[in-house]
Amino acid sequence: MYFEDHHTKTAKHYHTSIEILIPVLGKLKLFLTDKELIIPQGSLYIINSQEIHGMHHTEDTDIYKGYALQINYDFIKKYYPAIDNYQFIQPNHKIKEKILLDIFKIIAAYDHSNQFQRIEIESYILHLLYTLLSNTLDKKQI
Repeated sequence: MYFEDHHTKTAKHYHTSIEILIPVLGKLKLFLTDKELIIPQGSLYIINSQEIHGMHHTEDTDIYKGYALQINYDFIKKYYPAIDNYQFIQPNHKIKEKILLDIFKIIAAYDHSNQFQRIEIESYILHLLYTLLSNTLDKKQI
């Protein structure tokens, strides 16, 4: 999980982890292989494993603040071995709210350190993974 609090500009790249982008203040322009999208504040976007993407704040955004959560592909595969055959689709509004709630619980757990912090964070990540797998999974087209 990382927090961007400046003008964001990231060149196109890819990684095996899935990434969830959450603009909190300002809008984010997302460049995918074949399209450009604007992700408004308070929303989210799921980037799949090995999906080429780049991003920067929109021209009308003076200050950008947002979170990006990456979930390691091997971590996903540990709990769902068939993941190679699937991808995540963008959630509907109801599921988006559930995902955001899980992510904000992860953020809050990072902010208050105690001897069980790691267990708490991992439990929220597992719940997030459950929400993603049970609501946004789609068979890859071959």
